[in-house]
Amino acid sequence: MRIRQAGEGDVAAASAILGEAFEDDPLLCSFVPKGPDRRAHLTRLFAALMRRGVLRHGAVDLAEVPGRGIVGVAVWEGPGRTPGEGWATLRESGSLLRVMGPRGLVTALPVLRDMARRRPRREHWYLDQLGVSAAGRGQG
Repeated sequence: MRIRQAGEGDVAAASAILGEAFEDDPLLCSFVPKGPDRRAHLTRLFAALMRRGVLRHGAVDLAEVPGRGIVGVAVWEGPGRTPGEGWATLRESGSLLRVMGPRGLVTALPVLRDMARRRPRREHWYLDQLGVSAAGRGQG
């Protein structure tokens, strides 16, 4: 297994892994509409988060297995970022609304604000998402 930093060309594969990993996550299930398209909605959400935030102001680490490709993703917000800043960018662009719908957005915003208030105020790296594909689980 090899760990490397993601670039723009890795967003599709990395967001698909996160969409799969978080498909049944209780918190995200309360934000993203139920239905057969939930994984696709989550994949678009994670792609937008990476493109508009962490690829520029943080880091995305990928775990790759030779011959199998990317199996794990760690999304980090860099030091000095205002908590929730990435969500505000998405809200402005409409991506969050398209993925979550109006009801999901109304549900998500108070939760995200509460999570941001609980973050340390000192400079730090924040592990925002960590996901592993089904094919990569149990591999150590």
